Amino acid sequence: MPSSLFSPLRRAGLRLAAAAIAASTGCLPLAAGAQENTPIKFVLDWKLQGVHAWFYLAQQRGYFAQEKLDVQIDAGDGSANTVTKVMAGAYQAGFGDVNAIIQNAATRPAGTVPVMVYMVYNRAPFAIMTGPPAPSVR
Repeated sequence: MPSSLFSPLRRAGLRLAAAAIAASTGCLPLAAGAQENTPIKFVLDWKLQGVHAWFYLAQQRGYFAQEKLDVQIDAGDGSANTVTKVMAGAYQAGFGDVNAIIQNAATRPAGTVPVMVYMVYNRAPFAIMTGPPAPSVR
């Protein structure tokens, strides 16, 4: 594989994903060797929601710091925009939708395909909640 696919920032992005996944499963990531912290700008797919809690949990518990990552988590404004921001280089990593990634990758020249970590959810964490009807106002 071309070495550009595994640049230091992309490797750091993969470590970020690994640390986030470890946070969600309760596993602790392996400690990295002595090195300076790598700054990572990470953008969400949307405003802060419950599905994003595991990124903040990993940050709060120090999982990113254990991996020598200094992670800045920013709210997003749509999954497609998240992918565009990462592919443009404004962010090193993001939480986006696979459909937006495929669409963006299809318009790129060969060799500039994004590196992705797949399948965060087996099923989308969405629900429709209902409650008792609101009291009528007279």
